[in-house]
Amino acid sequence: MSEIRSTAERKRALVLGGGGPVGRAWQTGLLSKFVAEGVMLRSADLIVGTSAGAISGAQLALEIEVDLTVPVPTPQRPGTPKPSGMALLIKAVAEASQSSTPEIQRRAIGRMALAAPTPSEEESIRRVNFLAQREWPENFRTTAVNVHTGESVVWHSESGVPLELAVASSCALPGVWPPVTINGDQYMDGGMRSALNANLAAGYEDVIVVSCFPLVLPPGVNDSDRVILNASLNAEIAGLMEQGAHVNLITPSAEFLKLTEYGTRMLDGSLIPESFQLGARQAIQEALRIDAAWRIFPGTWATN
Repeated sequence: MSEIRSTAERKRALVLGGGGPVGRAWQTGLLSKFVAEGVMLRSADLIVGTSAGAISGAQLALEIEVDLTVPVPTPQRPGTPKPSGMALLIKAVAEASQSSTPEIQRRAIGRMALAAPTPSEEESIRRVNFLAQREWPENFRTTAVNVHTGESVVWHSESGVPLELAVASSCALPGVWPPVTINGDQYMDGGMRSALNANLAAGYEDVIVVSCFPLVLPPGVNDSDRVILNASLNAEIAGLMEQGAHVNLITPSAEFLKLTEYGTRMLDGSLIPESFQLGARQAIQEALRIDAAWRIFPGTWATN
């Protein structure tokens, strides 16, 4: 385990996962209430945001008020895939997570993303217009996947990419939003590699991981692809712990899981207002634990 040092000396990271517009609403409610309760998440040495977490992570890093005044956009048809399409996407991501050559599966996902009927790229980028012309926060990272090569990319302040394009690319869910063009290439949702990308926090001593999805499925929910993906995400967290990190994990409350039918309705815009409120309510319950882990003493891997 790493040597325990004073709060001022410890390196702290915040990992914010993907979850579509509904997951983002829950995450936004959670973070906004944390900030209101005085939990100093903005002091993180590193903020990693993937997909929905890219938007809320950028808001935190820029010290923009984290609430629903920045709209949570919901795609209008044709950019709303059928459940069968989402099932195929989840299956492909699960297969990639187990493969020794995941880029091959991701290239197939990229072809799916390019072929899908979606809103325009311009409309996709307009979702994050509030980030236009803003300087990159040095502590912020976001992720995307090249649709042609299947390779994952981590955007940061030295990437030479406008912040709004980087965040838009991280949120470009195949079948919902189109790939985003950056420097002549095209990129899709960073969640096509991992919904968390928690490995980017390697080397940090105190890590808070916020997942919009449950990482353990309840009894009776038998979804082999979700089991595979959860195993991959849990392995990321276990890897941080093996390197000596103290990890505090936040996953959705039972009420949110019931509302979203265990994450199967994360694109249902009608759930956004209640999801935001559930996130804020959960933050009140979590605030003491997270504040203690962040400022007072090292945390442990503990869920709500």
